[in-house]
Amino acid sequence: LPKGEYYVQVTIPNEKYELTEKQVGTNNEINSKFNVEEKETDKITGLNSIDLPELKVSYVNAGFVKIEGSIEITKVDKEDNDKVIEGAIFKVERLDESGNIDNTFEALEKTTGEDGKVMFSGLEVGKYRITETKAPEGYELLEKSKEVEITGEKRDIKLVAENELKLELPETGSKDYTIAISVIGILLIALALILNKKYRYIKIKK
Repeated sequence: LPKGEYYVQVTIPNEKYELTEKQVGTNNEINSKFNVEEKETDKITGLNSIDLPELKVSYVNAGFVKIEGSIEITKVDKEDNDKVIEGAIFKVERLDESGNIDNTFEALEKTTGEDGKVMFSGLEVGKYRITETKAPEGYELLEKSKEVEITGEKRDIKLVAENELKLELPETGSKDYTIAISVIGILLIALALILNKKYRYIKIKK
């Protein structure tokens, strides 16, 4: 290169990476010379090579790191969002460009703790599907999955999952169940007798 002032620009490989912050250290093997916003170096001058016919730049390093994000889920009672729920199990799966399960990604499963929260961190840029695989005791399982996308602009996603209390009926053969059926049977018989008596009364009156 002729003597003069130069800039060096860099192209990010894809949306999954970003430049590291510019460093000003002396170790050229790891020192990133690029400004993150402009994606270019400061001016490179030939002042130190004034006695050379050409400018020689040995190191113009660019540091690339993978963008990582997270998904945080808070489990709450549907009727009382201030009540957090422990014991829900959630599964996170990555989706490919077609929206199908990415089999190269090992699905993650975690259980909500006492604070009702579960955190999935270290997730690369991409789309993910979140499914509740086990509901907390006494609650209904969420039927639908949720899909989210981690990007360079939106890295940390926070979700609130509401669960309804399970409607529990007495088991067949239990004492309470037997009593309930007996009472209903008695009421139906009594109603039938009343209606039959009323019908007979009307018929005689005619």
